[in-house]
Amino acid sequence: SVSLVRKPRRDENLSQEAAKVIAALPDLSFMQAKVLMFPATLTP
Repeated sequence: SVSLVRKPRRDENLSQEAAKVIAALPDLSFMQAKVLMFPATLTP
């Protein structure tokens, strides 16, 4: 757990890569967002 928290630079890198992927595939981002929202709304 501490290892994950001790990697803020990787998070930034992932964010930049994610932004590029979303910009290249906005449709996929929408689908993923909906899929992630589905379980989030189902959970109390």
